[in-house]
Amino acid sequence: MDRVNERLDYLVIGSIPAGGWKPGDYGRKIEEARTLRSKGRGPVLVPESLFMNALAATPTDTSEIIDEKVFVGTFKFCLADADVFDEGGFTEALTDLQQDGGLHITVRSHRALIGQDLFREDLREDSAFLVVETRMVRRMALDDPISPLVEDIERRLEDVEGVDGELAWFARRAGSADIVRLLREIPQQLKVKRGHRH
Repeated sequence: MDRVNERLDYLVIGSIPAGGWKPGDYGRKIEEARTLRSKGRGPVLVPESLFMNALAATPTDTSEIIDEKVFVGTFKFCLADADVFDEGGFTEALTDLQQDGGLHITVRSHRALIGQDLFREDLREDSAFLVVETRMVRRMALDDPISPLVEDIERRLEDVEGVDGELAWFARRAGSADIVRLLREIPQQLKVKRGHRH
């Protein structure tokens, strides 16, 4: 999509701010959407994390069904500037999960206050912490158990100093081809970016 217009219902805002972003100054598409919204028209702005949660909860009838299931896990935690965090240990744990567990892994980190004026009040984050979200995806045989994978992810990540998070996950077959295609387009990223300090 090249332009935002009144016919667009939703605009998904990625969790990584563009390089030129600063509070109150966003890209062209976002600004166009905000202008339309101020006139009572145009798309609702939706955070990427909310979009991914909705994707997990809403199976599609049109997706090709593959003879596998797909596991999608999101491990989320927050860091204050003063927190001790073993960044190298976290990257090492993710690398091990990627290699041993065959996971496609993407780390996204952002300041909770960046983009606060974009979303409706009920979609906003409240703190000034760095929010770290790690998304892990794996195609699995239909009869493969999920619990050993979940336990392995939780154990490896929670053993890292400074990481106190929570793993949310789903596994399903319906709509799995669409999910796999979508997530393949997202490049793997194993390091936490701690920029955007204020």
